[in-house]
Amino acid sequence: MSRMYDWLVTDLRAANDDRANTPWVMVHGHRPMYCVDPKVPDLTPHANKPEFAGVCGWEKQAVRKGVASECEDEYAALGCSASNARESTRGSSTAARPRRAGGASPEGIWKASGESSGDFPIEKLLFDAGVDLYLAGHVHDYERYFPVYDEHVVNGTDVTLGRYVNPGATVHVTSGSGGNPEMWTNGMYNISDKKRPTPRGTCSHRAPWCAFQSGFAPKRTGAGYVYDFTYSRITVHDDETLEWEQVSAPSGALAGDGKKAVGEVIDRFVISAATHGPFAS
Repeated sequence: MSRMYDWLVTDLRAANDDRANTPWVMVHGHRPMYCVDPKVPDLTPHANKPEFAGVCGWEKQAVRKGVASECEDEYAALGCSASNARESTRGSSTAARPRRAGGASPEGIWKASGESSGDFPIEKLLFDAGVDLYLAGHVHDYERYFPVYDEHVVNGTDVTLGRYVNPGATVHVTSGSGGNPEMWTNGMYNISDKKRPTPRGTCSHRAPWCAFQSGFAPKRTGAGYVYDFTYSRITVHDDETLEWEQVSAPSGALAGDGKKAVGEVIDRFVISAATHGPFAS
């Protein structure tokens, strides 16, 4: 674990030293750090798991804080364990933070590692290194977030639903809806109100960092599930403009000329960053 974390630190340091040539820095990981609605229950009958005081579930907290965890036969028994689970007393809110510094990284940020504590603070490392995008999978739906750090929305200069201008923290996106059909059907999503559709659009007010979702996929097996098969398209226009599009793929439909229909763009947003580099602490 230490070797992997040290590799990531070294790689991000090298990227920041060459930020003039590689302005956009993205990190891809398997598990996401944030959730679309912390109050929707997970009905999976899984084994006991360590609890955190953060808003999202323990799995997200473990990824954010870099707490080593172990899962055995996840899809069958869903039994997981973790060590060095540290609680966070910070809740969700919207807070303004200073603009990112730009330029080369201060040497001090690379010393905040898990060497003495036994954990590996991944989210803090991404923030300190000024990572623009964190891309995750694992959850079989699509979830797009506002700039966020430590469960606080960091708006930067001007952040709207469709454009993030000089975001003050990493933008997280979960794009895993190309996986198994595990999204809840309409009735399963809200048992008390079966007229409520499976969500596609803005997220719950209980997750202020969540901007857009397509589907909701708790970890559960069984029949009666659906999916919105989507994929992501990233266009880097220049060193200041990056565009993200999420496309819902057609299920074998043909256009009028007999060719396969083009997928529907269900979500689009732009990141506009005048400078790149570590986010200010």
